[in-house]
Amino acid sequence: MLALWGLVSFRAYRQIEQTAETRRHTLITLNKANELLSELRDAETGQRGYLLTSDDAFLEPYSRTVNNVYVHLKELHQFTLNDTAHQHIEAIIPLAKAKLAEMSHVIELHRNQGITAAQAFIGSAHGKRLMDSIRAKMGNLIQMQKDAVAQLDVKFQSSIRHMFIVIIITCLLMLLFILSFAYLIIRETRYRLLEVDNISKDESREYAESIIDTVREPLIALDQNLRVVKVSRSFYEFFKVTPEETVGQLIYNLGNKQWDIPKLRELLETILPKKVSFDNYEVEHNFSTIGRRTMLLNARQIQGASGKERIILLAIEDITERKETEAGLEKAHEELKELATDLKNTAQLKSEFLANMSHELRTP
Repeated sequence: MLALWGLVSFRAYRQIEQTAETRRHTLITLNKANELLSELRDAETGQRGYLLTSDDAFLEPYSRTVNNVYVHLKELHQFTLNDTAHQHIEAIIPLAKAKLAEMSHVIELHRNQGITAAQAFIGSAHGKRLMDSIRAKMGNLIQMQKDAVAQLDVKFQSSIRHMFIVIIITCLLMLLFILSFAYLIIRETRYRLLEVDNISKDESREYAESIIDTVREPLIALDQNLRVVKVSRSFYEFFKVTPEETVGQLIYNLGNKQWDIPKLRELLETILPKKVSFDNYEVEHNFSTIGRRTMLLNARQIQGASGKERIILLAIEDITERKETEAGLEKAHEELKELATDLKNTAQLKSEFLANMSHELRTP
């Protein structure tokens, strides 16, 4: 157990370390992308200032961008770990080159032919389209990096929680597995019931029957009079009944009236008519064929095409073994608490005994 705990903890630590390093690279990439986009905007702003004033001082951001843009693109390549992000950067490079060339051309037009020629070229909106394309590509790249950071944060937190759980509750792994398995079954059942609820009314019955035929846990379809319309194969196998003695029968009469359970009557006749569904109702009953069982009931109503007829899907989950396991774990927990108390008392007695012995040895 200790070796397993050590192995799992080491793997969790390595995963946390790798996630942190990947996150660092992603944040660097995000910052580099923002810096590149900011410099392109500054260069464009400087170009406009130059065109308006003919002052070469406004060209300083443009000159800096020409010198730095390829450095930034190289750094983006270096720190980007995602292939899709690399593709975005490859797409940005020719756009950035074209934008710089366009700005250079406009500046030369202004110098050689005057403001009118430069404005005429700007009026073609070629530069605007290039900048819009760069913004779009950079926006996609930045959003991709933000999404990656968010995913890495989730992964990092998950790794921390995983390591904490391994350290603190190793002895409860089996219980967690059982609860997780039960949760998956319940979620699958709810998902299937929701699918039935969302289909068109004229296909509800056919769709429900197809689900009943494939579902793994016992499932019954009832009409509005609480008579059995369809039953899953798992129901027949679990409760040891046949289709002849099940389909068409009132649910309370199934299995020689072993389903005539007061709690079930309350759910189907009192609670369900007022609500579309009920979930996780626990029923304990002694069945003549399978003995005493604890069942978890989930039900949902599906309205028929006419608006009056309704079908009730009743899912049954046997949680007897889970309840027994929980009871056993609770008992073990209490015994461990008692053992811890006994050990504490023993340690205290030992300390007192040693203290007395030490005193007697020091006293002549």
